Amino acid sequence: MAEVLATMVVGPLVSMVKEKASSHLLDQYKVMEGMEEQHKLLKRKLPAVWASSPTPRSRQRKTERGEAWLEELRTVAYKSERCP
Repeated sequence: MAEVLATMVVGPLVSMVKEKASSHLLDQYKVMEGMEEQHKLLKRKLPAVWASSPTPRSRQRKTERGEAWLEELRTVAYKSERCP
């Protein structure tokens, strides 16, 4: 009698756990598959991004030119304020 009761309870319980575990594993597989596609895409795009990004030296030159231009603008603005 106990064996029949155990079979009636344990059988559906094991089936339910198996279904949940397989569903979870399938979801994880789908996520990993999507990540693999994203990884491939990034591997293709990143070299192009790196190639087009400015080097530190060119950024420094732009900053220096920008600072010189800003200083000149300040000087002109100051002189224009002093004019009657």
